[in-house]
Amino acid sequence: MQKRHVITVITLLTTSLVFFWAGHELHNRLSTPIQSMAGVWTGHSKLETNTGSINYEVNALIQNESITLSLVAHAQDNTKFAFRLDLKYEEHTGSEYLFTVRDRTTTWLEQIRSQEKLDIPVIGHFLAATLVKKGDDQFFFAFDLGAEYVFGTLFEKGI
Repeated sequence: MQKRHVITVITLLTTSLVFFWAGHELHNRLSTPIQSMAGVWTGHSKLETNTGSINYEVNALIQNESITLSLVAHAQDNTKFAFRLDLKYEEHTGSEYLFTVRDRTTTWLEQIRSQEKLDIPVIGHFLAATLVKKGDDQFFFAFDLGAEYVFGTLFEKGI
């Protein structure tokens, strides 16, 4: 009879620990949903502007509660620009996510800003973005670059 009580107690403790661990993992995934997308992602797209199209390639590195976007773009007139944004996840409602811009690095920005009126977010500002996960190997990310343009890219799982 005593063996049965010991086995019952051990079984209850083990079951309790498994449920506690599962609840903790579920809470972590729901509180910072971008953790489930951790890794390197790549994408490319085209932005139609007043002066022609801009083709760009972008990489995203997602770790914990941050996303680092690195973009290189080429316009039809051989104009180039590049930027890197380090974003920290703040909160989300559905597919609308709010990030804080922690760091921004730009190259050739004034040239593209004056020609196209693109507004690359600056350090300390909030950035509202639409982020939609499409399965385990794709997600869509978009945010406004000014009154006329939206930066949107379909990312695929990278290396």
